[in-house]
Amino acid sequence: MNDTGTKGKITRIVVGAYGENAWIAPCGSGLAAVVDPGDEAQRILDATEKMGLRLAAALFTHGHLDHIAAIPGLLAANPAMPLHMAAADAEWCFSMQNALPPYTPVLDVPKTLLPVADGDEIRVGDAVFHAIALPGHSPGGMGYLVGEVLFSGDTLFAASIGRTDFHGGDPAAMERSLLRLARLPPETLVLPGHGGPTTIGRECRSNPWLAPLLRAGESAKESESPNCQTSVGQLEL
Repeated sequence: MNDTGTKGKITRIVVGAYGENAWIAPCGSGLAAVVDPGDEAQRILDATEKMGLRLAAALFTHGHLDHIAAIPGLLAANPAMPLHMAAADAEWCFSMQNALPPYTPVLDVPKTLLPVADGDEIRVGDAVFHAIALPGHSPGGMGYLVGEVLFSGDTLFAASIGRTDFHGGDPAAMERSLLRLARLPPETLVLPGHGGPTTIGRECRSNPWLAPLLRAGESAKESESPNCQTSVGQLEL
């Protein structure tokens, strides 16, 4: 899919036991970033090489093992690769609190781990990833907006949302995060952590969790003038 903000076609690699989406985003200057390299590091590296690019950074929407298990393999190929993750997830995701069979229960804390906070801009090549704090599925949930593309992790899916019954999950925080996303332009392309792409407009209209939340007006401040009215056509996949 060709997307404004990145510098070419974003590639999805479905990895691991839970069908997690690792997104490879061309960033210009021969570089690429991967969002949520959840497993099968060699497949991610091979796909990046096939695109004629060098993998220069990894961004994590949250710390669950099915989104981070490729870290050792990526660092074996490039020990200096920066890894961007919110501190609120980094403080627990390299401990037994993050045990998730069939994955190895504990990963070593990477030396190249860099904290991400709401509003940060992460520059990779010629692309800029804008960090949006999205707690709820995990304490340090983060989305990355680049141009008109949102990497939503496990906050917002096509016709669904992320669970809040894992360690650090917070249903009220999830509602606030969903309402925050509803204020993005309706044409914003959403690339989630699992399943296929969608758009903000589509989810505002028909998502079984987000649409009723908007209608109920449970948070007038957060939901002020949500951009949910524009019709959205078929996605180009």
